[in-house]
Amino acid sequence: MEDRCEKEGSSPSLISATRDPRREQGGASILERGRAGEACVGWQAVKGVFTPGLIEMLLTEAQRRLLLQHSMSRPMRSLQVDTSGFLPPPVDGLRQKRLNAQLMALAEAMATQDTLRSRYFMRKLRREASAEGDTLQRIVFHALAALDARSDGSAVAKWRQPLQAPLEEVMKMIGHASQYGAPLLIEFTYIAAVHEIARALIHASPPSDLLPKPPQQHDDQHSHQHQQHQQQQQQQQRHQEQRPQLQRRRFHIISLGFHAAPHWVNLFMRLAAHFSSSPTPSHPHHPIPSPDSTTPPIHHTPPSPPLMPHVRITGVDFGTLRFKEAPSGTVPVVGEYLGQVASRLGLPFSFHGVQTTPEEFSPGMVRVEQGEEVVVMATMSLMLFPDDSVLRSNPRHALLKWIKSLNPVTVLHVGLDVDTNGPFFLARVREKITKFSAFLESLDCSMPHSAPTRAACEEFFARDLMNSIACEGTNRWFRSERLSQWQERMERMGFESVPVGTETLVAVRQITEGRDKRFKVELDSRSGAAVLSWHGLPIIFVAGWR
Repeated sequence: MEDRCEKEGSSPSLISATRDPRREQGGASILERGRAGEACVGWQAVKGVFTPGLIEMLLTEAQRRLLLQHSMSRPMRSLQVDTSGFLPPPVDGLRQKRLNAQLMALAEAMATQDTLRSRYFMRKLRREASAEGDTLQRIVFHALAALDARSDGSAVAKWRQPLQAPLEEVMKMIGHASQYGAPLLIEFTYIAAVHEIARALIHASPPSDLLPKPPQQHDDQHSHQHQQHQQQQQQQQRHQEQRPQLQRRRFHIISLGFHAAPHWVNLFMRLAAHFSSSPTPSHPHHPIPSPDSTTPPIHHTPPSPPLMPHVRITGVDFGTLRFKEAPSGTVPVVGEYLGQVASRLGLPFSFHGVQTTPEEFSPGMVRVEQGEEVVVMATMSLMLFPDDSVLRSNPRHALLKWIKSLNPVTVLHVGLDVDTNGPFFLARVREKITKFSAFLESLDCSMPHSAPTRAACEEFFARDLMNSIACEGTNRWFRSERLSQWQERMERMGFESVPVGTETLVAVRQITEGRDKRFKVELDSRSGAAVLSWHGLPIIFVAGWR
C-alpha cells in the first residue's frame, strides 16, 4: 500500500495518468485509487494537478456523480482537505472559473504588453461573449469591452456617452418602483434611504429658535399673583399669534448624485403623513395645581394646528447618468415632477438643481440658510472624488470637511462594497470582475432580462466596470472603497457612525422575502450599516454618519 501511495502521489504519475485509455472507458480507475489510498494519494495531489478545466474535460457526468457520492460517504475529517476547492462544482461554476482565469490571463498579457498572448485570449474569449446571452456571456462581453477600450485608448470617450436605455421607462420608477419592477439593488438602496432620512428628520430636535419659550413660573409669595397671571395670559396670546410663523421647520436635503429614483416620492408621503397627524403642543406641559393651592389655574390652550415642514432639495448631478433623450441630465425633469407631487400632498417644497462635474464642484454651488436642518445623501458619489493618492489637493478630504462643517442631522452614504481605488491594474481587474459577476447574477435573479430598467441598471454598472478597469489618473472617476475603508476614513474626519434603525432593517429584509435565497441583508457589526450581499459576497451598503 505504501509503495502504491508513493507512486500515485507524485505529480509525474498523475500527469501521465491523464492519457491512460482506461480513463476513457469509465471512472473506475479514479475511484479505485481513491478507495485504496485516500489518506496518502489522492485528494491533495489531485487538487494541485487537476485544474477545473481538466476535470471537466476528463470526467463524464456519471463519473462526477460517482465521485461526489464516494466523497460524501466518507467522513470529512478523514480527508482533511478543503473539499470546496476540489469537489467538482456545477458546470456553470467550472465554466465561470475557466472564463475568469482566461480574463485574468488576458489582463496580465495586456499589463506586460504581450501582444501574442493578448490576441490569443481575446480571440478565445470573444467566442464566449454575447451582449444578449446568459449571465456568463454578458460578463465576458462587458469585461472584454473594458479591456479592449483600455488597449485602444477609447475608454474615456465610451463611458461618457449617454445611456441607450429609454428615459421614459426609467422615469416610471419615480412613483411606481414596486409595481413597475425595480431591481432589488435599487429597492434596497432607496427603501433604506427613505426610512433613514425620515427617521433622522422626524426625531431630530428642532432648532432652538423654533421652540416656544416656557412661561414664567408663578411665585406663591408674591402679592400681585392675579396681575402677573393676566400679564402671562397676554404674553401667551401674543406668542400664539406669532407661533405659526416660527413653528414651521425647514428641512434641507443635499443629494450628492441626484438621479431619478422612487425614494423622493415615498419620503414626501412619509413626512406629510407624520406632520399632518402629529400636532405639536403650543407649550410644554405644566403640572396642574392642587385644589388647595392659592396659585390661580393656568388655562391651557389646545394644541396649535401642525404646520407642514418646508422641504428644500438641492440635487447635484455629477454627470454619471446621462440618457440620449436628455444628454444634459434629468435634474430639471425630476425637480419639476417632485414639485407637482409635493403640491398635491400640501408640502411646501423648493428645488435647486446643480449640474456639474467632480472637478468643477465647489461648496459655493450649494446654498445653506440659517435655521435649516440639513441632511446629506451621497448616492454613489463620494467615490467620484479622488484622494491624495491621485491629487495632492485631496478633493475627497475637502468634500468630507465641507460636509462636516454643515453640522448635518445625518449623512447617508450609499456605496458599492468594492475596492477600485488602488493603483494596481491586475488587482482592480480581479476585484471588479468578481463583484460585477455577483451583480449580474443577482440582477438576473431579481427581475426579467427584458425589463428596461434592468437594462439601464446593467448598462450603468458596465460603464462603472469600464471606467474602473480601463481608465487611470483623473480619468478614473469610479474610485470606490470597501465599507471598512470608509469607516476608517470617516472616523478620521470626526464623524460618528449611526446604526441603521430597526424599522429600516425590517423594511429592507421584507423586500428580500420571496426573492432568491442567496440574497441576504446583514448589519455590519462595526458601523451598523445595512449591507446587501449575494451568495455571501457584499455588494452594496447603506451607512449613516453624523
